[in-house]
Amino acid sequence: MHVRNISISGKFFLGSCRSPTIGISLGKDSKKMKRKIVMKVPMNCRKCQTKALKIATTVDGVNSVALGEEKDRVVVIGEGVDAFKLAKSLRKKFKAADIITVAEVK
Repeated sequence: MHVRNISISGKFFLGSCRSPTIGISLGKDSKKMKRKIVMKVPMNCRKCQTKALKIATTVDGVNSVALGEEKDRVVVIGEGVDAFKLAKSLRKKFKAADIITVAEVK
């Protein structure tokens, strides 16, 4: 079982709403964990598959990118890879990208 240091900081912004914004940090160790992210991306042809792999390699922290067992899966392995940034960059081109799994690789 992993124990993580969680720190919560509250910041107040002056504006019409004046509600606090809470930022959660999982500590320095969570950034360096090696993760395996499986994304579902609609890819109809070989050119689309190549574009998806190229887009996935541009995200910070990516070590390897591959196509999954099914033709519409992209598997990304890396240290500190942000799955939301990965999904956002794939959605810009493909209009749909779903996060299937995010798991630690040991």
